[in-house]
Amino acid sequence: VSKPVKPSKRSPGRPARLSREAIVEAGLALLEREPREPLTVARIAAEVGAVPAALYRHFASLDELLDGVLGRVLGTLELEIRPRAPWPQQIRDWMTSLRRHLLRYPGVLPLIGRRGRTSPAWLDAVAVQIGILERAGLAGARLARAHLWILETTVGIVVQEVSIPLHDQ
Repeated sequence: VSKPVKPSKRSPGRPARLSREAIVEAGLALLEREPREPLTVARIAAEVGAVPAALYRHFASLDELLDGVLGRVLGTLELEIRPRAPWPQQIRDWMTSLRRHLLRYPGVLPLIGRRGRTSPAWLDAVAVQIGILERAGLAGARLARAHLWILETTVGIVVQEVSIPLHDQ
């Protein structure tokens, strides 16, 4: 679990030294400490001891900032997929690994498809699943339908579990 990011010591009137890394780490720390609270610029700014506008010196937009946090979370995703297992088992492994990771960071769920856009980090995570389906011989519309069904099922289960925890699943 990440520790809260503390601003560097500074002289009165001198702004805190911020960096993209410190801001993303602060977002991650908030997600780990308070996973069910929405991640906002105001909360991240408070975590680093700055005003919200200061974060925009390091990120061009809110989407870029949230993509950075989502990228950090998904960058720690460990997909435990057995390389020699049949493809249905590999899909199950992918679904189980993703579910376990998203349950650890439920606060990222709203960031995944925020305002109809897809984060590059999310695309990297689902590319593994698409690769398994392609190796199974799926292509075109069949691949797209299978991909969406598996993805929506996995995320739907996570959303349900975050809302109403399913113990011993």
